[in-house]
Amino acid sequence: MNKCKWESKVDSNQSCKRNPYGDSDYCLYHKPDKTETESELFWKIINWDTYSRLNPEEIRRSFELRENDPLLNIINEKLKICELSNFSEKEQNRSDFESYKNTVLQEKKNSNIWVSISSLFDFRGFVFPPTHEKIFKYQYPIFTNSFGRMDFTEAIFKGVIFFDNYTFIGNTSFNNCVFKHEVRFYRAKFLRRASFINVTFSNSSGESGIFNETLFNGNEVIFENIENQKLDFK
Repeated sequence: MNKCKWESKVDSNQSCKRNPYGDSDYCLYHKPDKTETESELFWKIINWDTYSRLNPEEIRRSFELRENDPLLNIINEKLKICELSNFSEKEQNRSDFESYKNTVLQEKKNSNIWVSISSLFDFRGFVFPPTHEKIFKYQYPIFTNSFGRMDFTEAIFKGVIFFDNYTFIGNTSFNNCVFKHEVRFYRAKFLRRASFINVTFSNSSGESGIFNETLFNGNEVIFENIENQKLDFK
């Protein structure tokens, strides 16, 4: 079976193992020019809301419960509600909603963003399409340790993107990224290493990279070879 044709330009050993999406030569995540429908699906998976209706104690206990524990049914019902909340009212009113929902859930399962064996959140080479919401809010798995790396190397952000109030818990790389419009890290927290090497920021008239009240709490912060540098640190 064919594989997505994306290959890294900075690491000859790195390529995508996902299957192509639809008739494309690329998977959904590396496809350069996504349709509006594909863009909506992409962001639905990236910003999937998994646990908002569970409090931390319920999440912890869910891994300790026996099959016949009444609380397990309550938690499962909350998760179903949470799952449903990821679909708009318009989507839920589709005549083929169940089929559509299953397709979305299957694509989410196959996304393979979290690589547990190497504690890596793998966004390398992703092409992030514009989104009306403009906010990145990917949720870490429940038991991610503090060494979980987040790698955006060679990612392309085609629209305005905000990482406001986001916490990067492990080493984070934006190396060789391209931001075609404004990117903002307002009150974001980098708890470990943060790397911005060979990054191209937008050449718009205003600040293209905004780091207002951003906390760099790791032992290393790197900004090197920045193109179109219009960064705002306050």
